[in-house]
Amino acid sequence: MKDIITMVAKRLGLGLLTIIVISLLIFVGIEALPGDLATTILGQNALPETVTAFRKELKLDLAPHVRYFAWLGDFMKGDLGNSLANKRPVADLIGWRFANTMFLASTAAVISVPLAILLGLLAALYRGSWFDNAISTSTLSAISFPEFFIAYILIALLSVKLIVFPSISNINDQMSFWAEDTCNYSSQPDAYVYRNRSHDAPDAGSHHQCSGQLVYRDGPV
Repeated sequence: MKDIITMVAKRLGLGLLTIIVISLLIFVGIEALPGDLATTILGQNALPETVTAFRKELKLDLAPHVRYFAWLGDFMKGDLGNSLANKRPVADLIGWRFANTMFLASTAAVISVPLAILLGLLAALYRGSWFDNAISTSTLSAISFPEFFIAYILIALLSVKLIVFPSISNINDQMSFWAEDTCNYSSQPDAYVYRNRSHDAPDAGSHHQCSGQLVYRDGPV
């Protein structure tokens, strides 16, 4: 149990470090771009006083490292700043979309992980059988095809032709538990889990024929 906790802690720490490094690389890349952001937004005909005030509002008058650590501190506190397009808080703009995404991902994980482990164990028990070969073939097929391609095929089949699921869905308090895209997103995690689960055993996988892609009315995260 201690080894599992240590492994999880290391993975979480590595994930956090990766996020920080990526944000730093993006920040440095944006800083390296030519031109002035305030002038680009306000236009070339903007008054110098307006540009100066806008630069101060965006904290562009501060040194780059000061701005980065100020942003990082606000990010750690949950303050993502305001959108330049509509002046609304970014957290409010992505909040409900993030909730939809987490619902979809968690529901797919609840289906795919137990099923992946079960079929992976069965493939290891019946090593070399037709069942093992079918699982291995399905695994390679699921990994080889992009998720969006599978989603379009499932939309055409189950939402347009058979009309089993709606092609457009949005998670809210009034709808039932089932998410329309759950099976599509659970098919490829199954394949990855099978292959990682049976490292010393034959490859195992599955292929789900479930629903099509979930399309949010105002766009996904």
